Amino acid sequence: MKNLILVLLFCTAATAAQAKCPGDPDDGKRLTVTGRIFYADRQGATYFFGLEECRILVHAKNNGKGACKVGGTLTVTGIFYFCDWLGDCVKEAGDMDAIEASKISCR
Repeated sequence: MKNLILVLLFCTAATAAQAKCPGDPDDGKRLTVTGRIFYADRQGATYFFGLEECRILVHAKNNGKGACKVGGTLTVTGIFYFCDWLGDCVKEAGDMDAIEASKISCR
């Protein structure tokens, strides 16, 4: 019984820590990232982005050009969470390619 209570407490805490943030759209998939994001366009230019907890806010750092394009490919390095619209998240570490730009918030 004691083990069951500990498991329930752990699961509840983990769910709360990875819950969706207020105001996030239900777009099917969402990323919460700590680390760096790189975007490379078809001309090979690389852009660096700033991140914010709960949702990704994209800020181009390369020559002031806007770099967030629907259907673009992002490369994520570091620790990130891949979440569905119900708020269920999977923690990943390492590299991940082909994140769709349409799934993030752009500025």
